[in-house]
Amino acid sequence: MIEMMKIFSDPTIMYATFFDVSMILPTGKAEEGVGEGIFRDCLTEFWNEFMDNCCIGNSQKVPTIRHDFQEEQWLSIGRIIFKGWQIANYLPIGLSIIVMENAMFYGLSTTEQYNSICDDDLYQLLQPIIEENPHIGYRGYRSIQARLKVCGHFCQETRVREALVRLDPAAVAMRWYGVLVVHGGIDGISRLIVFLSISTNNKSAIVLQSFLPAFQKYGLPTRVRTDHGTENVDVATFMTLQKGSYRGSILQGKSVHNQRIERFWLDMYRGCTNVYYDLFTFMEREGILDMESEIHLWSLHYVFMPRIQISLDTFK
Repeated sequence: MIEMMKIFSDPTIMYATFFDVSMILPTGKAEEGVGEGIFRDCLTEFWNEFMDNCCIGNSQKVPTIRHDFQEEQWLSIGRIIFKGWQIANYLPIGLSIIVMENAMFYGLSTTEQYNSICDDDLYQLLQPIIEENPHIGYRGYRSIQARLKVCGHFCQETRVREALVRLDPAAVAMRWYGVLVVHGGIDGISRLIVFLSISTNNKSAIVLQSFLPAFQKYGLPTRVRTDHGTENVDVATFMTLQKGSYRGSILQGKSVHNQRIERFWLDMYRGCTNVYYDLFTFMEREGILDMESEIHLWSLHYVFMPRIQISLDTFK
């Protein structure tokens, strides 16, 4: 472990495009074999020793502060993470994600972390993803961003959204432009769907309007978990006034931490709303529906909102 850290203490190693690595067996002889596989074996040995001796934690390993590890040693570890991914597509899975992100983007501003890929190349990357899964646009730009990140491309949310508008406007309209929005709440223990309603906007007053009947029917929950979206502000204010501050009346965080409702959105789409998505896509493709026409959108709301609400009530 120490020997490898000494090698990566040289900043110029960041310009290397390949490594000629050999591993010494306990017998003192060099292991036969060349290429990327040997480098990956070397990385595995390094990270196994590092996590055993320099980290704490179970599901995710977090490095501990050591008196013999100063800035030079931590920079070496960061370079090992970066070059391991860049050259061999190798990441130490057990290591904390935050540690790996800091290693990847150490010293870079938020803007510098993103690729300077041109729009045409971005469209070419997105097109096969959408063709493979036509519904991925409905599920949101985070799904697209995750797929791009796996391919080594880090793109801003706004760029992904703009590209999807061009490539799959119907799906994006369903997801982002407030044509029709579904609001829902789920009990964290029983998985009971306490409310599920359709509306034409994502304003906080509408979310509270959906929340209150559930409160009247099932009682006030001890806590409510939401993401940081502004549509949840009124519910957060209501819970704080009813239950008090500084006791966790409203728990806010990333939507990925709210796994029960996030999983439910996928089930709801597959078992209910995908029928309307496919219908609206067909209508637009055949020229029956114009998403730019206010009259068409008003008619869409008038005709289909009651039908969708019935479908949601049945699905719930």
